[in-house]
Amino acid sequence: MGELATAAAPTLILAGFALLALPHLNPDGRWPRLLGAIFVTAMLLRYMVWRVTETLPPAGMDFNFFAAIVFLVVEMFSCLAGMLMLHALSRTTNRSAEVEAHPPEEFPGGAPLVDVLIPTYNEKREILLRTLVGALSQDYPNYRV
Repeated sequence: MGELATAAAPTLILAGFALLALPHLNPDGRWPRLLGAIFVTAMLLRYMVWRVTETLPPAGMDFNFFAAIVFLVVEMFSCLAGMLMLHALSRTTNRSAEVEAHPPEEFPGGAPLVDVLIPTYNEKREILLRTLVGALSQDYPNYRV
C-alpha cells in the first residue's frame, strides 16, 4: 500500500488543488478552460506512459502478448482522440455581441423561419406538455413547432 500511495501522491495533490480552485474560476474565461485541458492532457499522458511501461506482459509470440498490444493500440488511439477533443473544447468563441448587434428582425425579408423539432417516444404526457409549452413560449419572431 505504501508504494501505491507514493505513486498516487502527485496526482492526488494536483487533483486536490484543482478541486479547491474550481469554485473560484470563471467557466467562461479562456484560462480556466485552457488550464483544465492542460491538466487533463498531462494526466492522460502520464497514464499512457504508465500503461506502456508498467502493464504490458513480457514480449513473446503468444496470444496474451498480441492481445495486450492490440488493446494498447486501441487505448492509445482513444486517449489521443480525447486529447484532440480537449483541444477543440478548450477553444470557444463568444459571439453574443455579434448576435445582439444583428437581431433577426434586420434580416432581408424578416427573421428566417426556424423549425423546432421535439423528438419523443413513449414520453409521459406531463413531460411532453412541459416541453411543448417551453418550445411555444419562445420570443423568436418566426418559428414553428
